[in-house]
Amino acid sequence: MRRRWAAAVAAALLLLLGTPRPALAGPPITTADAVSFHWKPGRMDRAESAYQYSGALAAAQAYEAAGNTAKANEMRTLATRIQNAILNVLWNPNRQLFEHRLKSTNEWVPWKEINNYYPFAVGAIPNTATYKQALRLFDDPAQYPIFPFYTANQADKAASGTGSNNFSTINSTVQFRLLSSVLRN
Repeated sequence: MRRRWAAAVAAALLLLLGTPRPALAGPPITTADAVSFHWKPGRMDRAESAYQYSGALAAAQAYEAAGNTAKANEMRTLATRIQNAILNVLWNPNRQLFEHRLKSTNEWVPWKEINNYYPFAVGAIPNTATYKQALRLFDDPAQYPIFPFYTANQADKAASGTGSNNFSTINSTVQFRLLSSVLRN
């Protein structure tokens, strides 16, 4: 049973990741609050790919528990590829932020939301002074207030004039995971 479960998890993960570029997921469910979708039209490489990274690590653990070391190693390798894609594609060294990126033009999307910090929440970002710079926006309540919890970066939301700006209980969990990960790691 454990082997079938591990195989099912891994198969689902591979279906999700069966793209030439190994990471970078599609839109979240609540796109009205995610200002980045309103910047310019087009497909994006997005920070939600962090969940694919953590999914690959979870599949590796499942395979390991089922005794399939080869598949566990394969999933760890996949997780590393996804992590490298996050670091190499989404890190904007000029702004020292992880930003979504338009696929058609390779432009970084300057409008942010809590989704940009998913890689931190799942431990996909190395603990370095360079990457920690991206957390500086949480020191400014005009960007990301501690309460209430919003999806959109509030400065970008004001600049965009688009979408909704709902108080987001679901984003409180994202923010708590982010803060706990930052404190732990």
